[in-house]
Amino acid sequence: MKSLHKFFLLSMLVFSLFACEDEDSIRIPEFLEGANMRIVLDQAKSSLKISSIGNSTIEFDAYSINTNLQKVEFIGTYVSKTDTVENEVLYTLQPSAFVSGKARGVITAADVVKAFKLSGTSSLSAGDLVALETHVTLTDGRTFSAENSAPSIQQGDYPSFTPFWAFNIIQ
Repeated sequence: MKSLHKFFLLSMLVFSLFACEDEDSIRIPEFLEGANMRIVLDQAKSSLKISSIGNSTIEFDAYSINTNLQKVEFIGTYVSKTDTVENEVLYTLQPSAFVSGKARGVITAADVVKAFKLSGTSSLSAGDLVALETHVTLTDGRTFSAENSAPSIQQGDYPSFTPFWAFNIIQ
């Protein structure tokens, strides 16, 4: 009888420990998907050429496995021999541009002139540089850029995010 009594008390003690557990206080964070955006510049179309400025383009492929993209913006800085214009949206990719995780981007000299409010394509000259920073906005409102992406995401043999890229204006 004593052992039955001890067993009963021990069982009640164990049950009371489990009964006191507050499941609301145990919070396991929900893992959110981050942004995945790789930019691969087409080497045959990686500079704007002054000699053929009217039909010269910068072309690139953007790769992403995200299905929750709202937009991808390329914020640019234009540097010439005499002037620097910063933080202008040069190009935007919409989610509809992505087919099977890939989108093709094309930037023209007219895009550069318009984004940086230059007087015309004649204001572009050889040696000018356009540096771009990738900003990815997801449908839940979160934005990813170099500012909030870890080096382990941006660097290495197979990075999953291309934060910066640039192109030159050549003769």
